[in-house]
Amino acid sequence: MPTRTITILIVVFWLGMLAWLMHAEVWPRIQPGQPPAFAVDLMDDSQDMPVPTRWKARHIYGDGESVDYRISSAVGHNRRTTRSS
Repeated sequence: MPTRTITILIVVFWLGMLAWLMHAEVWPRIQPGQPPAFAVDLMDDSQDMPVPTRWKARHIYGDGESVDYRISSAVGHNRRTTRSS
């Protein structure tokens, strides 16, 4: 069993780390009056023009050689041809 001083230091350190975690990670998510941590652009749903999508990937072979891949696509939405259920 550690001495009383070491035990108190451990508890103070633990409480300090818990306070830092609450301040840095938990409180911003539950803070009143703040926007959520991510934003959804609702305007993307209302556009009639195609929305571009881009992906990047890298494959690294066993000898250290790498190949980069880039994929682009555009998805359009035509409201006149959709049916509501």
